[in-house]
Amino acid sequence: MKRSLLTVAVSASIVAPSFALADGPQVYGRMDMSLDYVAIDDGSGSENDTGSNWAVESNASRFGVKGDAELMDGLKAIYKIEWQVDGDGSDSANRLKERNRYVGLVSNFGGVTLGYFDTPLKKAQGKVDLFGDHAGDVASVVEGEQRGKNTIQFQTPKIADSIIVKLALIQQEENEVGATCSNIQEDQDGTDCEDGLFDAYSASVTFSQGGIYAALATDSNVSAKMLDGNSGRVDSTRVVAGFKLDAVKIGVLYNLSEEDSEYAVSGADLREQTGYVLSGAFTVGKTVFKGQYGASVTELDNDDDEIEISMVALGVEQKFTKQTKAYAEYVALNTENAGFVDGVDEKENTLSVGIQHNF
Repeated sequence: MKRSLLTVAVSASIVAPSFALADGPQVYGRMDMSLDYVAIDDGSGSENDTGSNWAVESNASRFGVKGDAELMDGLKAIYKIEWQVDGDGSDSANRLKERNRYVGLVSNFGGVTLGYFDTPLKKAQGKVDLFGDHAGDVASVVEGEQRGKNTIQFQTPKIADSIIVKLALIQQEENEVGATCSNIQEDQDGTDCEDGLFDAYSASVTFSQGGIYAALATDSNVSAKMLDGNSGRVDSTRVVAGFKLDAVKIGVLYNLSEEDSEYAVSGADLREQTGYVLSGAFTVGKTVFKGQYGASVTELDNDDDEIEISMVALGVEQKFTKQTKAYAEYVALNTENAGFVDGVDEKENTLSVGIQHNF
């Protein structure tokens, strides 16, 4: 089935790239490939604690189908389904991987969508992340970069031509027949977990006018795999600001995330992370010089252990057309006390040279 879908989509893109078919969907995509040199020191002190390699990487290359259909005056249906593709052939288990997908209705009064897609908190980052889907992605430093499964989202129209409010209700599907509740506490018998409509949600308010962007977002009880590998329900708050004037663009993102105690094993150490990202870019003709710095601290509530992450990313882009650009990037990612083990400091340095084409 997956091969059939891929064959149909690729065939359609060859026949009609980068434009909508008559009364039909638009096939679109991106190929982003780079040659990477990666050097790692895992900080363990063992004989083989360092290493390096060259590799061709596929940086979230993807293709999809999207479109809309007029239903009546002021009301239309929208849809989108997108896959990430293994462009370098190295991941045989994930030749195709689900990305954003939804169906919904939009009108002058707002919209509603159902499916699997980025949470409002993730989308609130706007264009602050200048190294998205590459080694310098903000997801390497801060929590909150989630897609919500089983999601229904409500969105207002643009208010005063500048403000948009989003609310996504994320259904956890935990209280099915034979399922085990995840929020078992000492005073619960394991059968009284809740699976209500509003148990997990993500919401945001964004402002955009001229070259100014600002956002405030929150997650509550959202399922996530955290940077230290632990999985749980996470509450997050995110504040974002961006400014663009002529050739200069700057941005800042602050994020606070903590495990929700209601859904944690009783007595377990709960994680809390505070992090931020600063970014800036300067454009000269068709050349963009960019930089990004991020840092975060993850703490356990029952002791003094903490993980400190810092990241420096530098890059240059050469735009050939609106669809195609080449780039070179360097990223240094450092993790102190990795895995909450004192003295284990990991270092990862990545040099990438690549090309991105959108169709």
